This record gives sequence, C-alpha cells and structure tokens, in this order.
Amino acid sequence: MRPEEIVRRANALATAGDLPGAVHLCRDGVQQFPRDLSLRLSCGILQHRCGAIGAALESFDSAVALDPRSVDAWYCLAGVLKASGRADEAVAAYRKTLALAPDFFQAADNLGNLLLDAGEPAASLGLFERSIAVNPANPRAFNGLGLASRAMGRTGEAIKALRHALGLHPGFVEAWSNLGNALRDEGAMDDSIAAHRKAIALAPERAEPHMELGVTLTHLKRHQEAMAEYRSAIALDPQFAPAHANMGASLLSQGDLDAAAASLREALRLDPQLDVAHSNYLFALHYRGDIDAAETFRIARDYQARFAAPLAARRHPHQNSRDPQRRLRVGYLSADLRQHPLGFFLEPVLESHDRTRFEVTCYSGVVKSDAVTERLRSKSDRWVNALAYGDDALAEKIRGDGIDILVDLSGHTAGHRLLAMARKPAPIQATWMGYLDGTGLDAIDYLITDEWTAPAAEGGQYFAETLWRLPEVYQCYRAPSYAPPVAPAPFTGEGLVTFGCLNNLAKINDDVVDTWSAILHAAPGSRLLIKTSNLDDAPTLQRTRERFAARGIAAGRLLLEGGAPHPEFLAAYGRIDIALDPFPYSGGLSTCEALWMGVPVIKLLDRRFLSRFGASFLAVTGLASLLAETRDDYIRIAAGLAVDPARLLALRSGLRERMAASTLCRGELFTPQLESAYRTWWQLWCAAT
Repeated sequence: MRPEEIVRRANALATAGDLPGAVHLCRDGVQQFPRDLSLRLSCGILQHRCGAIGAALESFDSAVALDPRSVDAWYCLAGVLKASGRADEAVAAYRKTLALAPDFFQAADNLGNLLLDAGEPAASLGLFERSIAVNPANPRAFNGLGLASRAMGRTGEAIKALRHALGLHPGFVEAWSNLGNALRDEGAMDDSIAAHRKAIALAPERAEPHMELGVTLTHLKRHQEAMAEYRSAIALDPQFAPAHANMGASLLSQGDLDAAAASLREALRLDPQLDVAHSNYLFALHYRGDIDAAETFRIARDYQARFAAPLAARRHPHQNSRDPQRRLRVGYLSADLRQHPLGFFLEPVLESHDRTRFEVTCYSGVVKSDAVTERLRSKSDRWVNALAYGDDALAEKIRGDGIDILVDLSGHTAGHRLLAMARKPAPIQATWMGYLDGTGLDAIDYLITDEWTAPAAEGGQYFAETLWRLPEVYQCYRAPSYAPPVAPAPFTGEGLVTFGCLNNLAKINDDVVDTWSAILHAAPGSRLLIKTSNLDDAPTLQRTRERFAARGIAAGRLLLEGGAPHPEFLAAYGRIDIALDPFPYSGGLSTCEALWMGVPVIKLLDRRFLSRFGASFLAVTGLASLLAETRDDYIRIAAGLAVDPARLLALRSGLRERMAASTLCRGELFTPQLESAYRTWWQLWCAAT
C-alpha cells in the first residue's frame, strides 16, 4: 500500500472504534516509509487519541526533524506538549507554528490560552486579537480576549468581548461563566447571577459554574445561597479544590472559623499546589484565639518552602548603582490601591514623599479603579498595571524599572504578588501595612512596625523578616473628607451606655463573644451595637444573636445591623460611646475611624503581632490607659468606663483634634521617619556589597 492508502485505512479503523489497530497499521507504515511525513503525523495523532502521550511525542518530534518547516508537525507537537503538562515547550512550539503560518488562528488561540494560564494576559490579548483579525467569526478567540481583558482589569472590554462570543455561539458555556465573572468585577451583580445561571442551565453537570455563582452570592453576603452552590459544585466534582477553597472563604465571612479552616485544609489536601488556598488558610487562622504565633509561622514557612523557595533559581544579581546618598526608587506593590483600608493609610505617605530624594512607582493589582485609585495614581511618579504581568514578567518589569526598595502592601491577602517578590526583583524588599504578620518569605528583608506593635522584648523568632520599628507609629491615617462631625456622647441623651464594634464578623470569635457578654453583665443597662455587612445575611444575623443569647444576653441589648455606604458607616459611631476592639485579630482602620469619630477604643493585647495592631494609634492619641494586657483587664476597663461618665467624657473630649495633631495623621511628620528607614536599609545594602 502507498502511504496515502495506509493513512486512509488507519482513519477508517479509528472511525470504526479500532484505535489500537489504526495505530499498529500506521506504525508499520512508518517503518515501511520512514521519510513520509503524513504517516508520522497520522501515527502521532492516533497515538494521542489512544492516550499514548509519550509515543505521540516521539512521532511528532520525528516529524519536526523530518521537515522543520512543517506547520502541521509543529502544531501537533505543541498540542501534545500542552497535554503532557510541558507548557513552556508547548509555547515555543506554538510560536514556531505561527512563525511559519502567521494566519493559523487556531495556533494563536491555543498559544493565547497557554500564556493566559501562565499569567501573561497582555501577551495573550495580542494573540486573541490576531486570531480575530484572521477569523472574526471565531467565538473561542473572543472568549479568550474577554479573559485576557478581565485579567488586566479592563472589565468593560472583557464584557464586550464575551458578549460578542455569545452572539456568535449562544450555547458557549465557558463564555457565559466568564461573562458572569466579569460582570461581578464590574459590580453588576444581578446580571452576573443571570449569566452564571445560564451557564448552569446549559451544563448542569459541570461543577465550575455552580462555584462561580457561589462566589457572586458570597460577594452579596447571600451566604446560604452561596453555600448551596458550593455544595452542588462539590457534589458534582468532589475533587474540585477551588470549590472547597471558596466555600472556606464564605464560611470565614460568616464567622464560622472551624468550618472555614476545614474547607481550606480540604482544598489543600486535594491540590497541594493551590498557592491561593494556602495563603487563605494562613489568613483564616489569624482570626482564631487557639492558634499561636509559632503555628502561623510554621505554615508561613511551609508556603516559603513549597512555593517561594523553588523560585530562588530565577533570581539575578542586581545592577543598581551602589551610591548610598543618591535618589532612591521606591516601589509599592498592592492589589488594594482603592477604597480599601490601605488607601486611607498610603495616601498621606505618597503625597509627603520627598521627591528630591525618592521616586515613587506604584504597581497596582486593582481590578476596578475608583476615586481613591485615581488620587493615589496622581500622587505617584509612575503607575504600573501589575495585572498585565505574570509573576515572572512582573519581576522583570520591576527589575527593569530599577527599583531599589520594593514594598509589599498585601502579605497573604487577596491579590498578593508574593511569588513575584520571591524572585527578588529589587535588592531590598519589605512588607508593610496590608497583613498583620510576617510573610514567611526569605526574599523579604524587612517588616515595618513599631515598638507598641512588636515590642523588642518579645524578640522576632516568628518572623522571616527583620523587624524594623519606626519611632512612634508605623502607619499614617487620612480620614475621608466626607467623615461627619463628631457627635455628642450617646449616653448623655439616651441615659445608657452603648458599646460598639464595626469590624468584620470573622474577628468576633467565641472568646470575643464570651468577653463582650461578660462586659454587658458587668455593666447593667448597657447595650452592644455590631454593624458589619456580614450581618446582611439573615441566617448569619440570627446565629450571631443566638451566640449572645447562649451567654445570657437578651436580644434587646443587642443592635445587630448590616452594611452601609462608608459615610453612613462612619456616622454609626455617633451611636457608640465606647468601641470594643476584637481579638486576637484587632482592628486597624476601624480603630482609626472610631478615634476620628470621637469614640475611645479598648484593646486587648497579647504577644501576637496582629493583636497589638493599632496599639500605637491609642498611645499617640493619649489613650494608652485603654490597652489591656489580660482578658480580665479588658472587662474591667470597659465596665469601669461605662459607669464613670466624667472619665468617659474626658477621654472623648477633643479626641479628633488630638489625633489630627499626632504623627498618626500627619504625613509630613510620619513620612520622613519612613524615609529614614529606607535610607538606612539602602546604606546597609551598599556597605554589604
């Protein structure tokens, strides 16, 4: 038989279901006609269909060797490399395919998807645009374009591309699910839910659309509905680690710390390489009173060993000029340069940096910009969209920008880029503000803190970073312009004292509920206001009421309220006499907001870094007497203040003015202290090299 007849018969056997026979026939044909390209390609294709990946790779490798200019050989080789998990080699093979055939839109699609998976959305976007230029009727390319645009934070463009994909192919399940995600980013929650429900209707057997609907519902604090969707996803695919991880995030938001930790552990058991789940698990443990610093440090170091250490080989010597007095390039890296606690702390620093001595670049991972983002951008010398870069590419961008000191503002919180920092793109790297603990990474040199938050006497044995203590306070707060005036003490008009907490519900663990209940018992006639968006979920609100009822606190002594726009949220402090800080995960922004609104805050300190967060805020405003060293002290201070109206009024009087005059709220005083740290680090680095 001639080669073409062998190929025809092999295809007929495959069509009839005899794949082994088809492969055998082709393999014999290759031995008979070793220089025939079509036989080698057919043999590889059939071997791939049989699952014989190694044999298929041999066939396509030999086909490429036989004819290095064969587009089909390179394209088939790329596909098998991709299927075998050799992504970098697959990328190279698809690039070779496109070099030989620039209009091969299927190769452009596949390469775009590989680069998207590798975290290179900017490069993938160009490939999808190239595919569309060749074949504008290709819904797959528009779907990829939507994914790439969303990954870069260009949600409007993503929605447009995904709607176009669905116009071409209304039954495209992945595009419906991706559209739901992009609409969620845009804040169009009803439309997001509708898109996810469409994906589920088209493919009820798939787990991912259920999970993504659950994520949207979690954003809306519709936790019970979200849990139902996560359970559906897990029932359809019990091995689907992201569904377990997202369920854990929802449970954490509801304050169910044990169940949240269990779900996140299961996600890690199913996929030990799911680095986001590892960070989320570590983050969740910080809310628990029964986990000590040694345990969280152990898990942080496990993250270092599992995910960061293998990246050390990608580090390169730094070429930064070793002049100890020159103008330094400082980079701030964060996903939260927006209406977020970080924005209120970073803005006064950006505007107060001495531009004759420091150049400031912000690397932003913000998905949806807002007015705070634009203000921060205007106060930066350079602004880089970090979403456009994968970790490798971002590290190279930072290195190429000549950054001398790179400051992480996320830690292990959502959207972090710790694995870019693990590549050590800057000679000096630090972490600050965004996370109330050390990262555990060897590549991060310093953790910025102060003596109140990390007393020198406690040592630094549970930090991979060197603790660098600023002299007064380690953050600087800028109150929003819309903050209402300070209200009179509520007890003067109502005749009873109102305690309050406007923190995340996950911080209100059982130890906190025990302690706050003891305070209410010790201060008869007092009441407690808890206001948080987590309580928008009716079952969560009821469970919270029941937790206090189990400790003898009647419902009439509780004011449990859901979320509100930020101005209304701040105004709620006008109904609080004394703020109670949760523990061990203490409040940072909430402490500043309470103080700014004229409300004294009681904090319980222990030896953990996160429990001492905000202690310096009280110290610099003259409220160090409200820092409790033990649970009994915390109860005594709170109950005692409730029955001492003269002292309470004295503490509240002029509180905003005292705060405004302190280093906590004066960027022109705080920032030089921070810059002094930067300069010292730089001089140490120069001297050491």
